[in-house]
Amino acid sequence: MNYLGSALDHESSALRKTAPHLLRITHDASGAASWRTSVLLSPGHYTLEGRGRFNGKRTPAGLRLRISGEQSNTTVAQAGQWTPMAYDFEVDEASGSVELVCELAESVGEGEFDEASLHLIRR
Repeated sequence: MNYLGSALDHESSALRKTAPHLLRITHDASGAASWRTSVLLSPGHYTLEGRGRFNGKRTPAGLRLRISGEQSNTTVAQAGQWTPMAYDFEVDEASGSVELVCELAESVGEGEFDEASLHLIRR
C-alpha cells in the first residue's frame, strides 16, 4: 500500500510537484531540504522504497529516503541517473505516527524522486 502523498512540509527549500509524477527538491545552501509526510502505522517492520536522481553542481552528501529521527546510509551519488533506494525500519508499540522523509542533504542542486515509485511496504 502506498501511504504517501498526503502532506507536504519543507523548510529552506523550493519544492514543487512536477509532471509527470516527480517530487523535485532544489537546494542552494548547506544543511538539508526535504519532502515529508506523516502516517499512522501499526507495529511491525516496514520498507520505504522509491527511485531518485541528483542533478547538481557537486556530488551530493545525500539524496536519501529515511524516517524522521533516524539516519540513512542509502544515498544517490551519481548525477542524472535514476537509482533505486530502500530504507528499512521498525515501528514499535510505543510509536504509531511516523514521518517519512525524501531528503536532499548537504548538496547544492536539485534532487528528484519518482513519486509513482514511492511505496511503503509492511514486511
